[in-house]
Amino acid sequence: MERKITVDKLFSTPLLKIDLSDKALMNESLCEFLLAKESSETQRRTGGVQKSNVAGWRSKDDLLQLNNPQVNLLATEVSKAVGELMKVPSSSGATSSRYLFQMYAWANVNRRGAYNVVHTHPNHHWAGVYYVRAGTNDVDKPLSGLLEFSDPRPGAGLIPVKDFGFGDRIRIQPRDGLLVIFPGWLPHFVHPYDGDDERISIAFNIKLEKAGA
Repeated sequence: MERKITVDKLFSTPLLKIDLSDKALMNESLCEFLLAKESSETQRRTGGVQKSNVAGWRSKDDLLQLNNPQVNLLATEVSKAVGELMKVPSSSGATSSRYLFQMYAWANVNRRGAYNVVHTHPNHHWAGVYYVRAGTNDVDKPLSGLLEFSDPRPGAGLIPVKDFGFGDRIRIQPRDGLLVIFPGWLPHFVHPYDGDDERISIAFNIKLEKAGA
């Protein structure tokens, strides 16, 4: 008897990674701009502002309002990436309607010992991070500064199945020019960074609004 088997991958979680390493001049200008901004906002260094971050410097959430040309260029790249992501067909085969993006961003400068605790980005459809300068890696400390995502399904890790993805942890090694976009509800954290050079990144939140609504 012929059997017809269908396997539906239910509740898949999109994770978008884009390499913008061709934006070397943009990254160089962003580094200079953000390090100068850090120097001018000493009150926001370690202990001054703490949300998910432990240690490090975190800018205000108004990065996109400063009219910096390189920040604006990055915002365009992020908007373009989210637009492409929203065109990916759903499990039903339908693509998303057209949406307008409401986005804000902030910068992070991390040095040795800085990290982020497990958190989500409530009330935002998408979140992401762009690594302007990833810093240095220590081969003896492979977890240094890794971005890690946890399986969001409650209980999935209670009955792990080898090589089947139940309860998996997904780790991403930051590198210069890497853009990562993920659902705002996806739990994630950053391992303590143990490099000699500063790590500079720009994080952002995006809320969708249906066009014409």
